[in-house]
Amino acid sequence: MKQIYCKNEFEYMAVDNQIIILSISIHSPKIIFPNLLSYKEKSLPVTAISSYCLYPLRRKKKLASIIELNLPDSLEYIRDYAFADAFPNSTEIRISFTNSIKKIGASAFLNCPISGTIVLNNAEVDSTSFLGTNISTIMIPQCNKNCIFYKSLGKNKEQIKLCSY
Repeated sequence: MKQIYCKNEFEYMAVDNQIIILSISIHSPKIIFPNLLSYKEKSLPVTAISSYCLYPLRRKKKLASIIELNLPDSLEYIRDYAFADAFPNSTEIRISFTNSIKKIGASAFLNCPISGTIVLNNAEVDSTSFLGTNISTIMIPQCNKNCIFYKSLGKNKEQIKLCSY
């Protein structure tokens, strides 16, 4: 059985010398994820944000009005529903994705008030990852109307412009 650790406002566990953020309890307008967290006297990279990461706060209605979400440079995976419906008191959130992102799960940002253009470097993105957002453009290298991600967008093709770079 994996042991759960807590540091500041982050609850996490270590798996294979990497950190998975399980939940957070932040009450400020900026959520800043750390790049490293300690585990048994070692600093390990934060590589994943688990499913329903903000659900405990949303359920308790204790979320502040969030304006900025800073993801760690080491982040590789944003699991299904990680931030889904988590920002009911926010109108617009600034977020930038790091080059290390490998996968964004289903409905990860469902109904999150994020907008603008998102640049992803070779990340696997589910067709529902950004449902209910105000994202206008997703930039993915060498992606066109024949790429898997574009085909997976389904009815969202009209909502989101896909650009190759």
